[in-house]
Amino acid sequence: MYFREFTLLDFDLVIELWEKARLILSFSDTYDGLKEKLKRDPKLFSVLEEDSRIIGVVMGSYDGRKGWINHLAIDPEYQGRNIGQQIIEELESRFKKWAVKKLIF
Repeated sequence: MYFREFTLLDFDLVIELWEKARLILSFSDTYDGLKEKLKRDPKLFSVLEEDSRIIGVVMGSYDGRKGWINHLAIDPEYQGRNIGQQIIEELESRFKKWAVKKLIF
């Protein structure tokens, strides 16, 4: 398994995973909406891959003071293996590099 930044080439697979994990998507979870997201803080939008398959995704945000963890999803076939914890820890380490002191889940 390895982490990497989300790219727009991942859009369809990430939307599919969010829906499979039963996340509630908003009006901004469109191709254009995520394209705008990547302009702000792309290093906080990550996917977790295993065998070239996206099995987890998380979208973090940062407003200059606080960090948010949004849209965390694990493929249901991989749930129960502490993958969510690994994704949170990876995102937290990225927030620390930006000296974010307060995280909101």
